[in-house]
Order: sequence, then C-alpha cells, then structure tokens
Amino acid sequence: MAQKSFYETGVQEAFDLFRDYLEGESERPVLVVGSALAQEETRGAIEKSMAALGLGDEACTYAVLADCIDRDALFLLVEGIDPLYVVCTDAAAARRLGETYRTEYPLDAAARVFGRPAAVFGDLESLIATEPGKRRAWELFKTLV
Repeated sequence: MAQKSFYETGVQEAFDLFRDYLEGESERPVLVVGSALAQEETRGAIEKSMAALGLGDEACTYAVLADCIDRDALFLLVEGIDPLYVVCTDAAAARRLGETYRTEYPLDAAARVFGRPAAVFGDLESLIATEPGKRRAWELFKTLV
C-alpha cells in the first residue's frame, strides 16, 4: 500500500472530521457549499457543467452548512479539503462563507475564496429553472477555469 503524502493525509483528516456534512470523495477539485444539499436536478447541472469545463464526470464534493458549523469550523472544512474551485449554491451559504472569510460575496457573480476561483449564486436551483437562467449559470461556471 502506497503511503499518502502530507497533503493527502491532511485532506483526508478534514474530510473525516466533517463527513456528516459532506457527500462525495475527498480528492475532487470542486467544493459545492449550500445551506441544504443540492437537489438532484441542480447537482446534475453542476456536474455536467464541471465535466464540460474539463474537470471530469465526478468533480464535486458537496457540503451542507448546518447551523452547528460555525465560521471557524467552516474555515477548517474548506481549507482542510482545499478544493481548487468553490461553488456556492444559495444566498444563505454565501453569507456564511462571507462571515467565515470576512468578506461580502456578491450573488450571481464570480468571486475568490482565499484565492480560489468561486461561483457564488443567490439561488442556483431557481436560476436553472429557466433557459435564460441556465445560460447565466453556465456563464458564471465558465469563470472558474
């Protein structure tokens, strides 16, 4: 069995610590954060978009920002997992992320989370319910890479 690097060990430890709030695998490049787990249709749209951007078919780990995750814990979750990209699916999650990183994230806009490219949505689920909204979401996803 191959020994893990320091980086892989740290990522796995953070993933194990927050496992109850995460869905997916620890070594995926995209962390999707939301105040609730994204619905199947929304997840499908995110996954298809990430695949179209060349990040693979299973590029995302999903995090639910439960009330018991304070800003220090959220910082540890994001920095421990250390994704390449962040997608924030709703305004409540964007607010929590902003409190954690001491900044205000504009909704439906590109941003940076501690240097990482991020797509911050006010309500991704509602946005992708219409064709113009799908196009807007795609434009925002394209800013990640």
